[in-house]
Amino acid sequence: VLTDADETQLAAAERAYLGDYACEFKESVHIDKHPKVAGYINVAWKKQLITMKPVLSSTGALRLEDVTGRTLMIQIANKSMLLDTKIGQRLLDDCVHPEQTKLMEAAKAARIADPEAEAAAQARNGLGITPTGSK
Repeated sequence: VLTDADETQLAAAERAYLGDYACEFKESVHIDKHPKVAGYINVAWKKQLITMKPVLSSTGALRLEDVTGRTLMIQIANKSMLLDTKIGQRLLDDCVHPEQTKLMEAAKAARIADPEAEAAAQARNGLGITPTGSK
């Protein structure tokens, strides 16, 4: 029995990319809204249909947590992955929804259009260590 979703869960569910994902090794996964309970997501992979509760993480990633506690799907900007939390292993990786492809293409186009901004971003994200010649 699924509990009613609160506003936070409903908002997280709206951020999930619904539809088909192409994954590594020619695998695929399909994500859709739960047909009966708002705020839940169904993940179809192979012959499994997994009901998941969407949760926004502090990092901005979207976590789809299996209501049985067995699996976890993580959606980040450039890919998604399905994990088996019981054995601590990835089941699927490099799963990409068409919307994630669009975001990555837009980011690439922005880097090409403004290479100086890209260099500045890399400098901000670096360790602040400048290599020097050996003595």
